[in-house]
Amino acid sequence: MHMKNIVFTSIIIFVIAVSFTSCKKQSVGTTSTKWDTTNVYDTSIILDSISGPKSITGFYIGKIGNSSDYPSFQMAFLLRTNGTARVYNNTLGMPGNVDTSSISPAEGTYIVSGDTVTTYCRYLYDTTNTFTTQGIVNSDSTYMEGSWGYGMSIGSGNFFVYKEF
Repeated sequence: MHMKNIVFTSIIIFVIAVSFTSCKKQSVGTTSTKWDTTNVYDTSIILDSISGPKSITGFYIGKIGNSSDYPSFQMAFLLRTNGTARVYNNTLGMPGNVDTSSISPAEGTYIVSGDTVTTYCRYLYDTTNTFTTQGIVNSDSTYMEGSWGYGMSIGSGNFFVYKEF
């Protein structure tokens, strides 16, 4: 009976050892995933656990207002992957959806710091006419709201935009 216990105990230890070594996570291999214009190279185990904000790049449309007025003029942002921005600010107050062909564009750059997006732009029709926007983007980068101002300041009014694509 003593020999049976030794064999049985040895089998149990062997099964437990095999179980622990087979549960060890191993690298499945390198994969490449394209996610909002950013290439991510890592193992599939890591890719499955990615969370957090999506890319800020894209086209956003919404409204902009002056002073403390509720935003009612059309506005759009095109945030490109190279850090440049095109901003459309419809001060004419035309109703309907944002038609970027009827709005004078401004070109500039944007900087992302945490959840804050800051743009520095100048109108193409008058390069001496510059403005700044600073907004807070939500965690999935689909909505942004904030303030704008002339030159390098903010505080001349408010805006909000939704990501279209």
